[in-house]
Amino acid sequence: MADLVLGHVLSLPEVVVDIGGGSGAVVKLICARTNARIVVNLDPSPGFEAHADGALRVAGRAEALPFSDNSIDLIYSYGVFHHLDVPVALADVARTLKPGGLAVIADFITENGRPRQALTLIFDALRAFRGYRANIGLVGAVRVVGYRLSPGWLNHARSDRLLSPSEFHKIYTNSLHSVNFDAMAGAMVAVWRKPGG
Repeated sequence: MADLVLGHVLSLPEVVVDIGGGSGAVVKLICARTNARIVVNLDPSPGFEAHADGALRVAGRAEALPFSDNSIDLIYSYGVFHHLDVPVALADVARTLKPGGLAVIADFITENGRPRQALTLIFDALRAFRGYRANIGLVGAVRVVGYRLSPGWLNHARSDRLLSPSEFHKIYTNSLHSVNFDAMAGAMVAVWRKPGG
């Protein structure tokens, strides 16, 4: 995800927010690669401790970002927006980005309108292990993959309401004018630069 996000960055950001940063794996890479002045791992779980060197841990929701208007250079998120009121969250992303600021939002999609199956989720978690290990080390990789294999997470993930590619395109286009799209395995990516920068 860090490579995807940074591939769209035109100038190094000073203020970066990861919406739903969870383990902090991507935050850690963003910190290392950008030398941003402020990096925030925003997660709604006040008890969750992010393990991301250099990032501030802030409890909050994407539908009411706890930041001033026009204050953020880069906002990104992976696999979170299907839990949100997407139009409300996108409006707040637009509100808080500086003119010229960048949003990169990747989220899971469904091709068939059905929830993801447990076996698919298990294979996805195991396939991700190598990337986690390369980015956050063996202990971090075991921790994240172990969490993704836990019964609580698997039950949660099977109940997700995912958008189809056409729904994703329609909602994001209506909320962020001139948004661009990309696809990745099982997900869509919306890339939007706030006008005026």
